[in-house]
Amino acid sequence: MIKIPAPVIRVAGKCGNWLVKNGPKIAAVSGGVMAVGGAVMACEATLKVDEVLERHKQKMERIEAAKAISEENGDGEFTEKDMKRAKFETYRDTAIELVKLYGPAVAVGFSGVGLMQSAFWVTERRQATAVAALTTMDQMYQNLLASGTNDIPESEEIVVENDDSESDDVVVLNTNPSVDPFFFIFDVDKKHFENTFTNKKAEFVTNERFLLSAIENYNYMLSGHTIDHVWVNDILKAWGMEETAIGQFYGWNEATGDQIEYDIIPFVKEWNDEDGKQFPLLVEIDRDEFDDLEAQDIQEGYCIGIRLKSSSDGYGRVTMPRNIYNEVYGD
Repeated sequence: MIKIPAPVIRVAGKCGNWLVKNGPKIAAVSGGVMAVGGAVMACEATLKVDEVLERHKQKMERIEAAKAISEENGDGEFTEKDMKRAKFETYRDTAIELVKLYGPAVAVGFSGVGLMQSAFWVTERRQATAVAALTTMDQMYQNLLASGTNDIPESEEIVVENDDSESDDVVVLNTNPSVDPFFFIFDVDKKHFENTFTNKKAEFVTNERFLLSAIENYNYMLSGHTIDHVWVNDILKAWGMEETAIGQFYGWNEATGDQIEYDIIPFVKEWNDEDGKQFPLLVEIDRDEFDDLEAQDIQEGYCIGIRLKSSSDGYGRVTMPRNIYNEVYGD
């Protein structure tokens, strides 16, 4: 197996990022050049078209002359059918010559128009995404102002619903992304959630290890300068979870020394008794408290809450993931 040196991977990554960032500009400029080039090629072809039409005219005149001579001699060597076939072949050959003359010009011109249109579509999509993210961030800001704090929320509001039955399925864990858009729940509904262990405590550790392995892998690449940045959506894709609108703008940038930080928040299922009826309830507990639990204490079930955060080298501060979109794609 060929091992590619890290500097080569780093340079290739930077070139790829540069192309993604400047793709619309490159496509627009290239499309304009190609459109102008196609017009010039068409002008050059027009200078040669008189020769093609003149040859076509001469061939048609020779066909008419041959038919006239055959009729005058009465020998029937050049019949009406022969004349039609000869004219058809002449028109065909002339059409092929015209296609050869104008074909490259048309292909280049339309390709240039296509590139410019593609650049327009990409720019439109980026602007639409930016507007959507701005709306989301404005809502987050208004919520933070209303709460009177700019700190990272210490805990997520958990709403548990039940239908007054004793079925395990009545537990619903709802999170409010406007409170903390970087808090995620990893539970049995996620496709990569391991749910086959008899020992649920060991199973919890396996699922936790799965979540953290993706973070450690991206941190290794950030610190090794093999990638320039990581989006929140990159983490969600690695976990097999649904991407978010804000996740394509926020993340961690290698250029500013960002590293991915996190909080692990266990939730265990307990049975609550209300009005003589029992129903399951997911309860948040401290990580140390979870470690002190016996295996049988979480046999009823659990889920893992994980909050993504960020730290930058040289400051030691832990904050929410930063908006790095302008750092990556800004002019």
